[in-house]
Amino acid sequence: HPSRRYARKYIHPKLTGAAATVLQRLYLKIRNESRNGDAIPITTRQLESLVRLAQARARSELRDKVTESDALDVVMLMEESMLEAFR
Repeated sequence: HPSRRYARKYIHPKLTGAAATVLQRLYLKIRNESRNGDAIPITTRQLESLVRLAQARARSELRDKVTESDALDVVMLMEESMLEAFR
């Protein structure tokens, strides 16, 4: 599909400060909960995956910046998937 190729080639979204803060808070929250035995541990690799998902979300809308909204969508996706794992 032409627009997909265009996005991959020309759109390389960068995290805004607000988006980075949202992802960092989720990472720290899960890390602290895992230390208390209340959650599955999170790795740096998983944080990097969250960043890539947020970038993909921005890229899908042909934006060059990852917004706080993109990051919040990724956080919601992560939280839902974690809940699904325990059902």
